[in-house]
Amino acid sequence: MTADIVKLHPRQTGEPVAMPDVRAVVGDMLVICVSVTAGLWAAWPVVEVDADGRVKAVGLRDGGIADPWALGASRLGHEPIVFRAVEHDAHALAAMGWRTWAARQAVVEAFAGIAKVSS
Repeated sequence: MTADIVKLHPRQTGEPVAMPDVRAVVGDMLVICVSVTAGLWAAWPVVEVDADGRVKAVGLRDGGIADPWALGASRLGHEPIVFRAVEHDAHALAAMGWRTWAARQAVVEAFAGIAKVSS
């Protein structure tokens, strides 16, 4: 396996933070593009939403939580994607957390592979 080191530059002081209107429930998976130039998409489990279902916090690998828009707000260049927990195998969805993909299509294909089949 190979990896590239990608430098994610912080938001400039005073720069407005774009907060997309993404609706979810706790347990869903939020995938955002954290670097448009690198085409880097990353997934985080949703751990907190507000009363309207807007994502307020995602879980970090170390057990902490973070504001997802602060993780990549200055680099958001594509529509975030929420994958619903009720539509995916629970163990497979959990395994998707903190993974990265090089393209939106790769994300869609990965989550389609763990979707529950409707009968």
